[in-house]
Amino acid sequence: MPAEVRKPKQKPSVEGGVGKIARKLILFENEEKPMLRALTLIPFEICAWSYNHKVGLNSHIWFDKGQYSIPSNHLNQNVDVRYNNAMVYLYSSHKLVAKHKRLPSGVKNGKRTETSHLPYPLYTPETVASTTAKAEEIGVNTTTVISRIDEYTKIKEQALIEVRSVLDIASINTLIPYIKDISKSQKNKMKSENGKGHKHGIVRGADYYRMVKMA
Repeated sequence: MPAEVRKPKQKPSVEGGVGKIARKLILFENEEKPMLRALTLIPFEICAWSYNHKVGLNSHIWFDKGQYSIPSNHLNQNVDVRYNNAMVYLYSSHKLVAKHKRLPSGVKNGKRTETSHLPYPLYTPETVASTTAKAEEIGVNTTTVISRIDEYTKIKEQALIEVRSVLDIASINTLIPYIKDISKSQKNKMKSENGKGHKHGIVRGADYYRMVKMA
């Protein structure tokens, strides 16, 4: 505030205040302002943690209904996730090894993949076409089931989990006849060996047990 008229004692006080403000402004412009950094485009957020996510063979982890890639030298290891609404950070042994933009909320089975993270040869994710080809190799019935799953699913990619389960079961079932054949041949071999006069076990007659009782 300026000094009042005919109040000379106020003048030193006003000049002192102006001097203090001027010095602060000059200090800020010359010393503090050059040291400042620009504000981030994304507002500051406190991060949360999620622990022990296993890295799959496709060099991705599952987190919050989506997949995020991580360098392939971490396959089959457990990693920790630090995340907020915008980013996902992956840590192995407390060391940051990968970071991704977080998938939008509401997106299911989405992926964030960095090509350099993938193992060699490059991992090629399964598609409707590739699963159909595998089903055709197994048989007609498997192909029919896979086709119906694809037909009644609005978003084809969402059916891949069910399709993979069917393929796994079908693959096991195709092995069962071979297992039965092996088991049958082993039994036949044992019968033939026993038929050659090989006797196993000890058979004691009634006289033996009668004598033991008398003793």
